[in-house]
Amino acid sequence: MHRIGMSGTVVTGVRWVRRAAAVVLPQVEMLAPRVCVAALLITGACRPIAVVVTPPPSPPTAPIAPNISGPWNITSGQLMSYKLYVDVVVMARYIDSLSNIRPVFDSSSSEAEITWSNRTSTRWNGQLTSFSSGPSAGRNAPMNGVQYPVALTFSARTPEGPWVRTAPGESDCSVESAIAAIGREVVIPVPARIRRDAIWHDSSSITACRDSIPLEVTSVRRYRVLEAVAVGNDVQLLIERTTTTSLRGIGRQLGEPITITGRGSGTMRFTLARADGFIVTGEGEQTLDLRLEGRRRTQEVRQTTRLRVRRP
Repeated sequence: MHRIGMSGTVVTGVRWVRRAAAVVLPQVEMLAPRVCVAALLITGACRPIAVVVTPPPSPPTAPIAPNISGPWNITSGQLMSYKLYVDVVVMARYIDSLSNIRPVFDSSSSEAEITWSNRTSTRWNGQLTSFSSGPSAGRNAPMNGVQYPVALTFSARTPEGPWVRTAPGESDCSVESAIAAIGREVVIPVPARIRRDAIWHDSSSITACRDSIPLEVTSVRRYRVLEAVAVGNDVQLLIERTTTTSLRGIGRQLGEPITITGRGSGTMRFTLARADGFIVTGEGEQTLDLRLEGRRRTQEVRQTTRLRVRRP
């Protein structure tokens, strides 16, 4: 089929299209403001040309390194469980009225589990969910006559202390009170904001009960931040706690009056998680020297206690 071209010549349809394109395109480039009008005459519509620009890929975001220089804001977590392992070695000397000396050696191990369920700046609430004890070379056995869980509460007038156990009461002479004393080892009054090399103290003066004898016990604990390490996206602080203890009591044992005096000291190192303010792991040792004086004999006792704390 033949058509009359724009120049008046006869060309084929295909060639005409190509020649027309060669003629029209330069006009479109030169008459840019009229492109939309020309498109409307040819196609019956005017549509903008969409331009798709693909942005370059973003570089990977580097993780934010935890702050190990300090200072640190310590978060107060609410729920935490611990397992505590206690090994006790007792070396005693019995001295009778004739100055005869009989040495005695004994050792035992204990295991306890404690769960804290609520904590504020002046109060810790939780439970002693299990406690077992036995000779070091044997298997631990649950304490007889104890109903678990045993409610635990430690309170203080201010966050700095003094911290005392209010449930079971310190002066309570029950078995529950005796085994609940271990809970004090994981009550750590940490300031809300601490720095590297920070030092703080916690002291208490209580009346405790051992073997139905009331004891006035005074303890001073000193805490010091030794180091900070990054663990994942958080920081764990290595803290050293040193403790000095003195005690005195007067009572009766086997129907005879007895006086008890003692002094002790110990050191424990533990890691503390900044994210919840609880111990992650810890180990320590304490030594207590006791002297029990009666009318017919005197007993001198050195008790060495090794403690390990773990999260289950």
